[in-house]
Amino acid sequence: MPCFDSIVYEPQINQAIQAMEDRARALGITHGVGIAYVQTKGAKPEVRVCVIDSIDREVNPDKPDDWPTNYMGIAWSKLAYSFRTGLSSGEPNKFKLKRGESEFMGCRVLNLPNGKAFFFFSGDTEDKDVQVSLAGIDAFLPFRL
Repeated sequence: MPCFDSIVYEPQINQAIQAMEDRARALGITHGVGIAYVQTKGAKPEVRVCVIDSIDREVNPDKPDDWPTNYMGIAWSKLAYSFRTGLSSGEPNKFKLKRGESEFMGCRVLNLPNGKAFFFFSGDTEDKDVQVSLAGIDAFLPFRL
């Protein structure tokens, strides 16, 4: 079993998750989950989570085809796909989805010299979810080693 003894990107990941929360609120998102996940060789995974008011929402009675939504579950299913493939979620490519993965856009991948960083959000439209994820990358990039 590998020995993990260092946290490499702690200040950067904290800034990234704050930027994601700020962007979500600026976009008017009222429910959702943002997660920044950094995996580097020889270090513990670094994970930060922000919750925009709640991790889920109930059915909107004004929308007949609406379903209750668990944003935490959707966010992690976006990561599941990106973590396995190394690609951003929701973009056409050669990999087929596996059970537990999501076809929704909203996870973005950043290659690091010694690993990968994943920034993912679920809470609104796919376009807004991507905007929130990209805010995490933008905040993280100036600090990249």
